[in-house]
Amino acid sequence: MQSVEVFYEQAIAQLADSQYQPLRQFELITQQLIELNLVYLQLKMGEPVRPKATGLVPAEQIKREAAAAGQKLPQPAVNYAQRHYLRAHEYMKKENWSMAVQELRDAIRLEPTKNEFHSLLAKAYFMQNLTGMATVHFRQALKLNPQDPLALEYAKKLKIKLEPPNTDKKGGLFGLFAKKR
Repeated sequence: MQSVEVFYEQAIAQLADSQYQPLRQFELITQQLIELNLVYLQLKMGEPVRPKATGLVPAEQIKREAAAAGQKLPQPAVNYAQRHYLRAHEYMKKENWSMAVQELRDAIRLEPTKNEFHSLLAKAYFMQNLTGMATVHFRQALKLNPQDPLALEYAKKLKIKLEPPNTDKKGGLFGLFAKKR
């Protein structure tokens, strides 16, 4: 086995030296490196390297296979928006505000009606001194849930006017064209 390792190291060194010399042969030499790595891994691990999965397996097929095997179905995972939200929490603990903003934007893109996402995004903006963006998202959070504690706390700091819910109903076509008083 040691002779295989010596050969591998020598071959890698030789290919690496010549990989960038003639630029036209870069792709060919890179392919040789990949193949050499694959063979080395197969020999080192003692079992063939499994091919990479190329697609998703339909949920129905998984259910059928699990039922046939008599196994319990796997518990449904946390939804993607919730995963983004949890990652954002972790980033905020580390005070990595820009990554938290990115994760929360992704969460809002998936579930735009979650007030928790908007209020946490607003807090991340606030911590970056982007008060305009923070105000917009705090307002949205309060629109979705007027009792959101985080949004209420920062609304006081930003002096956001809390608008009472609009109970004025002007219905129908005539309400649309009625004179504003």
